[in-house]
Amino acid sequence: MLQTQQVGLNPTQIYLLNLFNYNRSDEELTTLKKALTNFYALELERKKDEAFRTGILSEEKLQEFVSTHHRTPYK
Repeated sequence: MLQTQQVGLNPTQIYLLNLFNYNRSDEELTTLKKALTNFYALELERKKDEAFRTGILSEEKLQEFVSTHHRTPYK
């Protein structure tokens, strides 16, 4: 499992903590989670499109990746 060590909060985390420093209802939290998920989905789609446009990624490369075994063997 990939482990990272985080020291302090990044500017995005600080901004979000300050923005949402009060208790939200469950419904508001669900709406916020959906909004953040949609934001990152759109960003990922944009990056994928850019990778295809610049030739970093192609249908052939994608099929090769899908058909290749990438799991780390257990010790």
